[in-house]
Amino acid sequence: MYEPNLGQTDAAVSFLSRGEDNVLFLTSTGADLLLFAARKETPKKKKAASAIELAPSGPVPSAALRLEFVGAAPVSIEGAGPLPARSYYLTAEGPANTGVPSFSSVVYEDALPGIDVVFPGSGGREIRYDFNVAPGADPLSIRIRFHGAERIRLEPSGDLRIETAAGLVIQRAPLAYQETGGSRVEVEARYVLSQAGDEVRFELGAYDMERPLVIDPSIRTLGSSGAARAIAVDDAGNSY
Repeated sequence: MYEPNLGQTDAAVSFLSRGEDNVLFLTSTGADLLLFAARKETPKKKKAASAIELAPSGPVPSAALRLEFVGAAPVSIEGAGPLPARSYYLTAEGPANTGVPSFSSVVYEDALPGIDVVFPGSGGREIRYDFNVAPGADPLSIRIRFHGAERIRLEPSGDLRIETAAGLVIQRAPLAYQETGGSRVEVEARYVLSQAGDEVRFELGAYDMERPLVIDPSIRTLGSSGAARAIAVDDAGNSY
């Protein structure tokens, strides 16, 4: 789910979403993905006989990957599909009186001419984002530049392998399709990696230019979980 930024993070961020091992920040021209990697548990010998103390373990933010929609005009971002969940933040001044609302998706309308970018809700370690191409718009104008990657490689499977300081990120081979007569017709699609190795565009097979087209990449993060796994409440009302 996505929550609007009502002061709980940097002012440049319009919406944010918390995954199992990441936090996704959506800005007017792209997306910033904060990735978590686990601390290594390093055995440390105590002075006492053979006792071993483990260093603190747990996720730490160790890499940021930015997806820039090259050439996109800064646009206002809107939440779509209101959800019943609300988020509450505890601050030095105490808990907020009103919760932050949540949405199932976020829409960048006309980020490129005739092209909307939509982040539909996914969950866990999967981050989906769609390019909704209107009839007559040019999908070849879509370019995604990655900032913060150590190395990017195009796999034989069509997936994009993105190596970061926090571990591996996979952007799956793109799925492209059109709706025709109530059924989905797939369109051949693949990534083309730039010579500099930091930017991709799409190459498409034949499709009906008079119908809307959807191009659906998705990102799979492979870091360590930074999310709570369970919540318990005791008889006094304390939560753990």
